[in-house]
Amino acid sequence: MTWQPLALELTVCAWALLFLVREILARTPGRQSLWKLALAGVLACAAILGWQRSWIGAPTDPMFVLDRFAWTFKGFFLLVAGVVVLMTRLSTRRQSANIG
Repeated sequence: MTWQPLALELTVCAWALLFLVREILARTPGRQSLWKLALAGVLACAAILGWQRSWIGAPTDPMFVLDRFAWTFKGFFLLVAGVVVLMTRLSTRRQSANIG
């Protein structure tokens, strides 16, 4: 089996590990910039999903074909992930401004 059809899932796993390591090593003031890392991960995954578009319907292995349904919902979930990151950033910014 080739790795290209699974590139998005592999990138998500690698980015999650990188994000967890960064979270562990970051000091409290440095954690405020983690939303940028999360958003960069979502954008990198969206770029990979766009790269996979040419493989819709093309068999990459005798047992695997990337279909438009899977591609569409992966894109939808990435869009939702980006919105959640931005909403979380907005919420934490408001909470930080209203402390005390």
